Amino acid sequence: MDSNSRDRAGGGAIVGILAAWTFFELISGGWLRFRFSTGDLDQHVLLGHTLFGFLVLLPALVVIGRAGLSRKTAGARLTSGLLGLGILGAGASGAWLFFVGSSARPTPGRDSHLVTGLSCLCLLLLLALGSRKQPAQRSTERSGLAWLLPLLALAAPFATLGGTVSLWPGESMEIPFPEKYFRRNEPFLGARVQTSHGGAVKIAALANSERCGQCHQAIYKQWLSSSHRQSTISEWYQAQLKLRMETAMASGPAGARFCGACHEPIVTLSGNMDKRGLGPQFPPNRDQGISCTGCHRITGIRDTFGNGSYIYTAHRPYLFENADDPVLASLGRGLLRSKPDAHGKDLMQPFYSSSDVCATCHQVFFKTINGRLYEIQSDYNSWKGSSYSKKGGKTKHQSCQNCHMPLVEAEDPAAIGGKVHSHRFIGANTARPFQTQDHEQLKRTEEFLQQACYLNVQAPAELARGAEARFEVVVTNANVGHTFPGGTTDMVDAWIEAVATDGAGNRLYASGLVDPETLRVDPEAHYYRTYPLDIYGKHLFKRDLWNMFELKEQRLIAPEKSDVALYRFPVPASTQGPIDFRARLRFRRSHQQFTDYSFPDQKMELPITDMASDQARVALIAIEDGEGSASQGGAGN
Repeated sequence: MDSNSRDRAGGGAIVGILAAWTFFELISGGWLRFRFSTGDLDQHVLLGHTLFGFLVLLPALVVIGRAGLSRKTAGARLTSGLLGLGILGAGASGAWLFFVGSSARPTPGRDSHLVTGLSCLCLLLLLALGSRKQPAQRSTERSGLAWLLPLLALAAPFATLGGTVSLWPGESMEIPFPEKYFRRNEPFLGARVQTSHGGAVKIAALANSERCGQCHQAIYKQWLSSSHRQSTISEWYQAQLKLRMETAMASGPAGARFCGACHEPIVTLSGNMDKRGLGPQFPPNRDQGISCTGCHRITGIRDTFGNGSYIYTAHRPYLFENADDPVLASLGRGLLRSKPDAHGKDLMQPFYSSSDVCATCHQVFFKTINGRLYEIQSDYNSWKGSSYSKKGGKTKHQSCQNCHMPLVEAEDPAAIGGKVHSHRFIGANTARPFQTQDHEQLKRTEEFLQQACYLNVQAPAELARGAEARFEVVVTNANVGHTFPGGTTDMVDAWIEAVATDGAGNRLYASGLVDPETLRVDPEAHYYRTYPLDIYGKHLFKRDLWNMFELKEQRLIAPEKSDVALYRFPVPASTQGPIDFRARLRFRRSHQQFTDYSFPDQKMELPITDMASDQARVALIAIEDGEGSASQGGAGN
């Protein structure tokens, strides 16, 4: 055999090898496109597809270049050139998918990778057939080798696939509870959470928010400011949890789990909520609180009664997702970016857009000392009974997510139309962002509060010196889908401050002022709160509500309802007109007694947000002559 024949035979064999590997790329690519999941086999098919995709690229271009230069016909040169472009396109799109990533939805960029791969296979077959038609003197042995090499080449990816499956088996995030775990038959007693497999979950499956943030940078930044992220390290939470573990009827670990299922899913679901169970003493839990997968692996809702009534399932991670080695970790991120479909399905359940999922933790109840059930948080039930929960007609349907997770613009792999649901979880917590000096979160929280309610002052037509002044302040829950205030209503400070002054600036009346020394609000103010008492009639300001016997006060405003506060005071005969009456609705995240208890070693002065205000100016008339005129202040927010 002459040298030209040997070159053609060798070139044909290499083309056959490349055709075999391209065929594997096409088959594995179609598999990944239409049925990929996070199962072990699918994961390794993705790994093999990625490895052989890069492996075939450079030698293919070299062979195609040599073949293109040696072709004598224009058709052969065109086929070789198109094949080179196809391989470049497939390689470039594959590299983009691996290093940059795409959304979890099919896109033209992703489909172009499949199309270019199919084109490469067709062009390689054309070249192989063309080379077979070239006259050449081949020995039977050489011809057999030309067929054997492609067959061996086709077997190589499958052999590699078997090797990677054996070398890197899929990782399970499910583990049994510790041998001496408290009441293993009811591992989460104290809360109502369950795991789908009945055991515990690896910490790596729960405390992984930083890794999530490597791709979801916009969402991660939002979450860092949220109360969800800080649910464990809040001093208010720590103080109450410690008190519960020491004094509640369900004390110790069970008392901790009552709170931990929602506030500390990492330490609770991993089976570490025992006598050491305070979150700040558990390092993986301290800075993550409710982590990304703490919410995004809730796979079922037991009911909407609350107390952590969700079902949790440990996710199937991508290969090397939890690897400590930076090279393997980068490979794992590349696999995830190149095929995020299963990741999206794994971490996004359809019911995440429903208020029901919020109810699992934002409904809280327990038995009090007199054996009655007491709801210390009932936002979901309040919402459920309002027009916000109804669809159709003239009602304004709003879910919890519509208000607390509004769509915001963001560059994020999870974005749809350039927007994601905000993971700041803006609500009424002004305390944490104030404490951490997170000015942006505090500003957004105050703006959120200031659109919640309206306040209107209703003034008399005229006032006479020596008579009694009567002013009404109407507070309307205009834009809150549950009661105002919501959340833990025994903890918040929400009240009306009302002040009347005369024309000389003398104060005629005041209610709801804050003592500058103690920082406590006038006890006779018109509050919006619940005020629990123990069996001795003492205020349970520490929030040890399991000792509650009765409520002294419960004034909450239902959605789209109003409350009226009446203010009366005498108008002295020496009063100079006109009288200015000003009222404002004020809010503080925690009343000062509970804050003082939570910060025993320092004086914590929390910000007070003015949610709404209005004023009225009324002119005075003398009783004896009846002269004068009166003007009524307009209502406004």
